Amino acid sequence: MKRNAMAQQADVLIVTATRIESKAVLDVFAELTGQPARIVTKNRRTYRDLGAVGGTRVFLALTEMGSGGLGASQQAVQKGIEALRPGAVFLVGIAFGVDEKKQCIGDILVSQQLQLYDLQRVGKDQIVLRGDKPHASPRPIDYFRHADLDWDESKAKIEFGLILSGEKLVDNLDYREQLQRLAPEALGGEMEGAGLYVACQDAKVDWIVIKAICDWADGHKKRNKTARQQLAARNAAAFVVHALQQAPLKWPESPMEQPPAAIQNTSSGAIATEGGVAAGAGGVAVGGDVHGDIHVHSAPASETFSPALRDAYLRRVMERCGTLSLTGIDPAAAGQRETDPQLHLNAVYTALLTRSPRQEEGIGLEPRTSKKRAEEEPLRSALEQLDRQQRLVLQGDPGSGKSTFVNFVALCLAGEALKDEQANLRHLTAPLPQGNRI
Repeated sequence: MKRNAMAQQADVLIVTATRIESKAVLDVFAELTGQPARIVTKNRRTYRDLGAVGGTRVFLALTEMGSGGLGASQQAVQKGIEALRPGAVFLVGIAFGVDEKKQCIGDILVSQQLQLYDLQRVGKDQIVLRGDKPHASPRPIDYFRHADLDWDESKAKIEFGLILSGEKLVDNLDYREQLQRLAPEALGGEMEGAGLYVACQDAKVDWIVIKAICDWADGHKKRNKTARQQLAARNAAAFVVHALQQAPLKWPESPMEQPPAAIQNTSSGAIATEGGVAAGAGGVAVGGDVHGDIHVHSAPASETFSPALRDAYLRRVMERCGTLSLTGIDPAAAGQRETDPQLHLNAVYTALLTRSPRQEEGIGLEPRTSKKRAEEEPLRSALEQLDRQQRLVLQGDPGSGKSTFVNFVALCLAGEALKDEQANLRHLTAPLPQGNRI
């Protein structure tokens, strides 16, 4: 039996962009743990081990400002996840506020959603946001909402909501107000959240942004800049530490809970790790408390794979999907498949061109009704949409080609498996026709 050694890992990875943000995190954790953070090198990058708070192992990673550049948040978070395998990543630091009357310097903003504002459609009379509007991970949102219940609001007010995220360092009142018109519900804005979201979404790791207000993005960013940024950064770090003190943040999938192991058994016996149960060949193992009866049934014998049956099934798919029904054109042709000439789909099919609805402020995905807007939106083939989306809903009027497209995809996939010369994957990747014909 062999077992791999457990790598250095974290429950929570905190990410900061500026020196003031990083110093605030280091100072707050050192005050709590009574010891400075330990430098750790992993995969040719450097991290700080902040110690354990309430049973939660916490590390710090640094990022350059922004999301998409070399060393910026998307790359920094990706590298941190690969090296430390955290259960969650927190982006902690400073942000700009949008309402001097209702907000104060040092107020803490916690992301329920991000609005990525860099991707825009700039028209003659209107600007429309095209960036994602992702929702932060539910578990850290719930975690910090509980922490908020015990937080001393005399230190700083906490707001949960939408935070703007983009590559621009905003210090212009007109531009800030333009962003507010595009996203009226926004509490403030920052620069690294978009990269955090993309990296964590890809790795299936929980994420959230906790940043405090240090200015109003109104052209006066330099006014008391250092003092304001230090206050905001410390408030954000203090709230994270406060939350970690309330309850441990360790999830079942966290590597600290379940260290990866490789176990090889070369005999016919059974292996049980600590706290587990095992049974040999043909046996049954039961662990934990058992209430009621246990019924054991023999597994059905595995069926031998039959290439002939598979090919027969695929040919049937091609037969059913490879012809067009003429019932809608000639009702008299209905029910005469065996005698009437058949119209072969692979001979007449042309690309189905589609448009995607877009999500605008305060509105869900709705079909476009404006002819002008529809003409301005790019056409994409249904096949391209199928390739781009994990899940796809294809909408259209009766007879617009939805069922025909699905049949054509099935036909080409089955033909590829059967090495058919007339219908295969080559047809799915053929160039689109020129123009906007649908």
